[in-house]
Amino acid sequence: MNKKLLCLLMFVFSLGLGFTSCSDDDDDYKPVDITLDKTEVTLDEKATAEVKITKGNGDYKVTSAKADIATAVLGTDKTTVTITGVAAGETEVTVTDKEGKTATVKVKVDAAIALEKTEVSVEEGNATTTVKVTKGKGDYVVTVDPADESIAKASVAVDVITITGVAPGEATVTVKDKDNNTTTLKVTVVAYAETIAATYNGDLIITLPGQDPMPAQKKDIVFEKSTDNKAKLVLKDFSLGEDLVIGDIPVDGIVVSKEEDGTYKLAETTVTIPIGEGDDPIQAKVTTTGTVKDGKMDLAISVGEVFPPLLITVTFEGEVKEEPAE
Repeated sequence: MNKKLLCLLMFVFSLGLGFTSCSDDDDDYKPVDITLDKTEVTLDEKATAEVKITKGNGDYKVTSAKADIATAVLGTDKTTVTITGVAAGETEVTVTDKEGKTATVKVKVDAAIALEKTEVSVEEGNATTTVKVTKGKGDYVVTVDPADESIAKASVAVDVITITGVAPGEATVTVKDKDNNTTTLKVTVVAYAETIAATYNGDLIITLPGQDPMPAQKKDIVFEKSTDNKAKLVLKDFSLGEDLVIGDIPVDGIVVSKEEDGTYKLAETTVTIPIGEGDDPIQAKVTTTGTVKDGKMDLAISVGEVFPPLLITVTFEGEVKEEPAE
């Protein structure tokens, strides 16, 4: 065998060894699981957090399950995931590599600005309540929706918001910090009539002209809001003994106001109501006036023209009735 042939055979043999070696390397290759330096992150709205891919198979892609909560992008180094908070809530960011391996990051986004309450109620008539800003960048500014300015007012001192109720209704207060982060506060302004709306149970005493008062009767009076600061009162099951059962006496349109000492005043109100059955019932004039304070109601009621010219006077003293638990 000449030298040229020997060299050629040795070259071919060496190529075979090289191919065999590469083939063995391919057989030994196994994809690795993706590992991250963090599996959970918490951040504020508009803030960012980074997560490093520490092991994987390359060609990474990232997706957010809820892009309206947080977004995620892969950095130029191809191994850094940048997560940005969009709105308060929770979501997951998934990292996927070329081998289909995945890893997830749990993401919690907190509000950049927060209040101790998101809804408050305050009484009408310039009553006030306060709400504290529990999170934010300072220099707070509060505004009331222009359509709501006749319902409520708002002001802020450092981090304490003062809400003033003007008239019954609902209003929205917007709170903004120096970084223009915003949140809203729902305000419900409650009417006086709604504040004291309840069923009152107490002693009803009827007096006829020239006679001593009749024995006290335990009666219910239902008091409820009708419109804004007006209320409806219903005296239940009114009767003058067994011979004259009149039934419920409703008085609507009672204006409710509040005095400085906390007494709710029920303005004198007169209505005409039909009493009796048939085509020609008696048209009785009923006048009410009274007060409510600390859950106690005092009323003076007069019923006129039931038996002309008699005028029946009635007094009522009662307290809020405890309703049975359901």
